[in-house]
Parts: sequence; C-alpha cells; structure tokens
Amino acid sequence: MKTRNFSGFNLLTVALLVFTLAVAGTASAAPVTIPLSNFVIFSGGTLTIDAGFETSIGGHVLINGNIGSNQDLFMQGNPLPGYPAQLNGAAYAGGKLTFGQDLTVGSSTELREVVANGAATIGSGVTIWGTLDALSATLGSSPAPVITGGVTAPSSKTFALITMPAATVFTAGGANQTVPTGQGNSLTLAPGTYGALATSSQNQTVTLSSGNYYFDSITTQGGFDLQIDLTSGNCINIYVVGNAAFAGQQTLLVKGTGTGGAFVPISAAPALASLIYLETRARFTMTGGVDATHNVWGGTVYASFLTGGSPQVVIGQYTDWYGAAYALDSFDTADHGKWTNVPLTPCTTTTTVPPTTTTVPPTTTTVQPTTTTTVPTTLIELSTFNAIPGNKKVTLEWVTETEIDNAGFNIYRAEEEDGEYVQINEDLIPANGSGMEGASYLFIDNKAKNRKAYYYKLEDMDLSGVSTMHGPVSATPSFILGLSLRKK
Repeated sequence: MKTRNFSGFNLLTVALLVFTLAVAGTASAAPVTIPLSNFVIFSGGTLTIDAGFETSIGGHVLINGNIGSNQDLFMQGNPLPGYPAQLNGAAYAGGKLTFGQDLTVGSSTELREVVANGAATIGSGVTIWGTLDALSATLGSSPAPVITGGVTAPSSKTFALITMPAATVFTAGGANQTVPTGQGNSLTLAPGTYGALATSSQNQTVTLSSGNYYFDSITTQGGFDLQIDLTSGNCINIYVVGNAAFAGQQTLLVKGTGTGGAFVPISAAPALASLIYLETRARFTMTGGVDATHNVWGGTVYASFLTGGSPQVVIGQYTDWYGAAYALDSFDTADHGKWTNVPLTPCTTTTTVPPTTTTVPPTTTTVQPTTTTTVPTTLIELSTFNAIPGNKKVTLEWVTETEIDNAGFNIYRAEEEDGEYVQINEDLIPANGSGMEGASYLFIDNKAKNRKAYYYKLEDMDLSGVSTMHGPVSATPSFILGLSLRKK
C-alpha cells in the first residue's frame, strides 16, 4: 500500500465543504480522447489497483503540460517562494482525482479542463482556470476553491482510457561497462549491446551518441553526468532489461543543434529532448537532488513490462525534467520540481556505409568457363539515406546530389543486418534527378510490425542495368512513435 504525508492537506483532518451537484436525466457522457504524446506525465495503472494514487505529484511543483492516469491522480499544492504549485496543462483521471491546497491550474489566458471519471476532491485555496467534470465533487473551504468555468457533477464528459504501448522486444547481454575508479573519470560507449552499465565513484561521466543501446541494467552514483552527442540530428534509444537506477544530483548534457558544438545541460537546449528515448522493462528511479543542485534530466522515459519486474517511475525532489515520463503501472515524483513537456519525435537512424558493387558475368560468345567481372559503380551521388520508424510502418527517405543515366531505385529489406535482403517495392521507383542536380525520394514500408528491427538497403539502377547498393539503415517501429504524430 502506498502512503503519503500530504503536508498540509490531510483528508482526515481538513474540514471540507461537500457539494453534490445532481443532474436529473444526465445524458451519456462524452468521452475525451487525448493522445499519450500530449502528456508530460502519465501512468497506466495496469497491474493492480491499490489504496494509493497511480500518478502522484508532490508539492511545490511546476508542470508545463498535461498530467493523467488511467486510474487515480494526485497533485499536491502548497506553493513556496521560488517553487510555485502550478499546473500549466489539463488533468485527466480514469479513477479519482485529488488536488492539494493552493494549487493553481491554468491561467486567465490559458483555460484548462480537469476531468475525473471518479470522485474529485479539491483542496482549499485551489484555483482552476477552466472547468471541472467529475462523477462527484468535494470542495474544500477557508478559502473555497475557485473554478472559473464551473463544476459539472455527475460529469458530462469522461476521459477515454489510454491503451499503453506494449513493451519493446529486446535483449541485452554483453560485457559489463563500469567507469574506471576515481572521481572525474569517464567512459565513452558506441551504440551496441552491453551488460550492466555502472559508475564506480561519484562525479563520473558516461558519453553516448545517436543510435541504439541495450543494457542489462543501469546504476549510477551521485553527481553523475550523462553526455549524449546528437550532432548527427539522429535520435538515441536506450533499452534497459532491468532497473535503471540513477542517484541524486544527476545532469543530462547534450550536444547538437543550438549548443555551439559544446555539451550543455538539457535545460539549455530542451528541444533536443525530443531525440532521447529510454525504455526499461522494470523500474526507472532517480534519487532527489538538493536546493542548490537540482537533478536536470530529460527525454522520454517509459517503464514498460514484459516478464516480471515493477513498471514504475519514481523521481526524487528537486528534479527539473524536459521531455515526458510514462509508466505502465505507477508514477511518483516528489516536491520542488519542474516538468516541461517535450514530445518525442519520430526516430531516424542513419548508417554511412561505402556502396557495394554488383558483380555480373561479362557478355561473351567465346566458349570458356564462366567468369565474373566487377562492374564500375553507378554515377549516383547519394547524400543521405534514412529509415524513420512509425506505428507499424517505416518511412525510407533518401536524397541525391547528382544522377547520371539513372533509371531508378529499389528498396530491399531484411530482419537481420547480415540476413537475406528481399525487394519490397513492386515497381522500379523512377529517377527524378539529373547530371546537374539531385532529387529527394520517399518510400513507406507499410508491412512492418511494431517492436521488430528492420534493415534496409537502397539499390540504384542505371540505364544499362548496372546497380549499386547503399546501406544498410535500420529502424524499429513502435506504437509510441505513432502517438507522437497525432494532432496535439
């Protein structure tokens, strides 16, 4: 059972003024459908219903974005100097909803809605710039809450529960990676598959870059810095089989567009959080920072679930987060924090590989043993070839600089990088470039399955039938990536 001291909002002791707003002959409630990508914090409450709140947010927290849960939702109030209790977004609960005292939702220029499929309990001094819809409403007193758009109970609308994304299928297993002993030491890892990742001392650094990483677990000590190089413009996916356990005073630094070629805290380049995704099949935890040194973190984190574990996200106090956090089961963040929604964007993985040359037998009329001759590569200058995953699809994009005698292109797909590549386009994709200028191309593979890695090669064919292969590039379709493309 979860327990929490509500610090000034004890439901057993605070005198409440109860308003029962009965509406005779209420029509069927209108469902409110919100994409998961529109939330900065959301819990699925998928496993077991307990006496706590599946989404629980501590006091003195500023949230820029929507919050919600398929079950119960709690947000404390109690603003302090420098730490407002403010929700600049809407709130949706599939069960009950509770707001602590002196919380402010929305503003006079940004009206918001609060929707609970169950009972709503609103503490004293709460201001909601907008509407409250709930099965029933219990409002505090001294002072009474202010709800500018009014209260409707029983509710005229309901929150349509969100089907949480299925866990990505992946494995790890490899050499364990530990930062060398000693404060200030660092470790740089290329994309790949590893065992456990850990620091050996406080104040250490790990540097990653765009690509896919697979770990058995992640464990860090205090003062840890994670540096992510995103200068390629491509995303990073970090998959963790077990727990991802971060200590306190952690900082995520990024290098990419807008950082001047240097690593800067994610708070200085929050847009880059859209390229960072971490999924754990168990728990994501981060110990609290301190008033002088907050945790500064970001990206989209998803605590999913496949076989065992506890799919939860638990974040300590004094944490500033840029991105989003989702949990299949429950989410809990402590006080003195700041959360800013930065939606995940579709992921691009690019591989630069020298073109391979097709070998064909020479044309001959002489009766001799068959031989093969290497044919010169085609006269195509390819600048980019990208694979962008979506929901049950992969979009292939490529750009040429010049095309001399080019007839067109074919796309080949395999389920392993070194596996058998099979052509997936029915007809040759016509060339649009010339010897003076190139062109941009797009092909969508609509027969891809979510949570499965695919590898693609691009073949260009010239007018004489000579071909050159480019790639491979890879992508892993995912339900959550499809959500990020829905209208906001």
